[in-house]
Amino acid sequence: MERGNFSAAAGFGFDSEKFGVFSTFSAFLEMIISELTMARLNNCNVLSHFSHSGIDEIADNTCHFGINSFFADNGLSDVHSWLYFPADAAQMHAVVDKVFFQRGVRFIFSTRSKLPWILKEDGSRFFEGDYKFEPGKDDVILEGTDGYVVSFGDMLHRSYDAVLRVRQKGLNVGLINKSTLNVVDEDVLRKIGSTKFVLVTESWNQKTGLGSKMGTWFLERGLTPKYGYMGTTKEGCGGLAEQIYHQGLDPESAFTNPLRYHIAHLSLDYLHRHHHQDRQARAVIVFAFRAPSRPRDCKIAADEIETCTSCSAVDGITRLDSFTDRCQYESNLGDRKCLRRN
Repeated sequence: MERGNFSAAAGFGFDSEKFGVFSTFSAFLEMIISELTMARLNNCNVLSHFSHSGIDEIADNTCHFGINSFFADNGLSDVHSWLYFPADAAQMHAVVDKVFFQRGVRFIFSTRSKLPWILKEDGSRFFEGDYKFEPGKDDVILEGTDGYVVSFGDMLHRSYDAVLRVRQKGLNVGLINKSTLNVVDEDVLRKIGSTKFVLVTESWNQKTGLGSKMGTWFLERGLTPKYGYMGTTKEGCGGLAEQIYHQGLDPESAFTNPLRYHIAHLSLDYLHRHHHQDRQARAVIVFAFRAPSRPRDCKIAADEIETCTSCSAVDGITRLDSFTDRCQYESNLGDRKCLRRN
């Protein structure tokens, strides 16, 4: 059905003065890849709306997860497709108004769940008033000097929540809304890539989502922030809002639980300067790769305030090699007792 309906919309949009409109669930985007290629080769004007994107409140299990939507960006570089994922209803209005008569193949994604308004620091709605959406331009929700979190869609308000918690702990972390997913905003990328770290948070597939691409964008431009990304990694059977918690993407799990994620950028100097502060404050911004609370071959206890020079556990917070699950020595705080097994 999806293949036939998309082909009909693309056929209508084959006329340069006409625009076809197509809509279905995001999970079914994978079904129209061949038809999408033909529409692109024929320069058809098609606006596709894919609802139920991500995993939030997807009650029909993994088969309805809308997480591989970057598959839509499968054309060659000389014919561009646009992927848009607004952060709330106000930005959705702004996006549709701007791109409805944009030529070529365009994609707009939305969630099954209701999203709260994204607010400015003064309490007004960020995407209303004098806001104008510009394709390819990222939105700086909060300025930061220590590092930035980049997010979009249903994860932006959750990232906003987590960033505000982190800022209360004394870290000047900023937030970027990347609503145009497959276009590099050169100014913003250089801005955030010049800070200590960048963390991408999304509810799309961690293997194929924005996070899997942005690191390459940094390297191509000679930018080397500490980099991490997190997204959907596990199957989910049933549930509504529970899906987000199941993936570890809620603000508490994803950002402020120091035993589950890597420290993203807290330098040894920072640890020295804040040695007597709350332990949670020293590790609230964290890397994306999921890891056990400690390496399998390390016995550093969570309540021991010491540094293991073999496995780099800092105050009971373990740095784990996310690719090999091996302890990595990255610390130079001095020799202290190592509890690593032989």
